[in-house]
Amino acid sequence: MQEHFVIVHRSSDPIQTDMLGALLRENGIAARVMGTRHGAAIGVGQNILQVHISVPQSQAGAATDFLEAFFEEDGAELIEQYIQHSDFAGDEDDDEARERAARWGDEDEDEDEADAPSRAAPAGSHNATAALASLLFLGGAHFYTRRPITGAMLALGQLAALLLALTTCLPRASAHTPTWLIALSPLLLMDLVGGQLAARARRRGEVLSRMRQGVLGAVFLAAAGVLLALATAALPGFEDERALSGATPAPCAAL
Repeated sequence: MQEHFVIVHRSSDPIQTDMLGALLRENGIAARVMGTRHGAAIGVGQNILQVHISVPQSQAGAATDFLEAFFEEDGAELIEQYIQHSDFAGDEDDDEARERAARWGDEDEDEDEADAPSRAAPAGSHNATAALASLLFLGGAHFYTRRPITGAMLALGQLAALLLALTTCLPRASAHTPTWLIALSPLLLMDLVGGQLAARARRRGEVLSRMRQGVLGAVFLAAAGVLLALATAALPGFEDERALSGATPAPCAAL
């Protein structure tokens, strides 16, 4: 059975896309470039047409990592090396291709931070950051799936939940249920569910921009807040405990 292909890159520049496809194939990824390359032949500008790169679903993660590294720091150098060691020049000579490579690098530097896809750090530093985050905060799945903005927002949510538990008297299920556990449970659930969805998306080659990561983090925090409100409404409060026990419990004594 033929393996399913997924799209990992879209562009209106066929020269750049062909080079990226060739570089991916040189790195062992079965990339194929699809789309219309000759817009002038059908009477339209090439800039309104898209060419895309698709790879087998099993290689989508590796292709995404390569493209992130390419656009992060090594793009112009990789294109220069490819021009020097191959016959590929499209319909342009080598000098013009090099000028285009330099222009792509300049465009990447000027790209708006909010709308640009999040660029991954090298694998070693990324893994170290994810490991450190998992030590400092409970969960941390979004750091491992390279959604650091969402992960950071959930981590801040954990800090806020702990402060809420320390400074207020959240209802308890019993005298043995700490309020910090009630406060953190919705956030841990959001991190678990969101991390699983992020891992699946990464295997498909999807990369979220920093803005979309922030929006997703805000959604998770709002959902966690709703779950916390529902949980505290359903659990007996301190007034209920005082009525049942006949004693006046100290505020937040079960922390």
